[in-house]
Amino acid sequence: MSDVTLRPPDLNLKIRIRTLAKVLYDLTDVCGVKCETDIKKGVLDRQIVDRITVCFFDKSGVVKGEIIFQIDWNKLEILAKTDKDATLLNKIDFNRLVAPQLDQALYLTLKTHVDRLKKEHVIEKARAHYHYRSEYNANTEVFNQTMQYMGHDNNYKPPQRDIRAMNYELKVAFQGLDGCLDVLFRS
Repeated sequence: MSDVTLRPPDLNLKIRIRTLAKVLYDLTDVCGVKCETDIKKGVLDRQIVDRITVCFFDKSGVVKGEIIFQIDWNKLEILAKTDKDATLLNKIDFNRLVAPQLDQALYLTLKTHVDRLKKEHVIEKARAHYHYRSEYNANTEVFNQTMQYMGHDNNYKPPQRDIRAMNYELKVAFQGLDGCLDVLFRS
């Protein structure tokens, strides 16, 4: 990849990033999309992705709802730096779903919302789209190298959305990660 790199994270930050990656995987899985490779590359290995948008398509291929996972990388790093003596996540079982262990209310709200959305709009499929941090959008060369590294399609065209159907919006912060992950429901 180009000359855009991030400093190696300290141990506390690595733990937070690992937890964030697992939470994102759990939450996107509830949405019906498999993002393991993208989350590993874009969150865990390198902190590239700052937003994941899951779009829910009806049988006509029109987006009827979205769920946006927005990462606040600055807050994640600041919190990691200020938690010098804190023991993090000592009761978390990484072999099970992490998201409901940290924020059961949000996890259940997300699951209920996705189930209702699928039923109400007869959702045929869900697909995730990724937005990169600003330093990975700095110029065309950096962006293209990032796209290649991530294995994303450079010819992406935004799907058709039925905005009239998206009259509901709920923004919440994921509590288990000190609010460094915001979740926006649109439908």
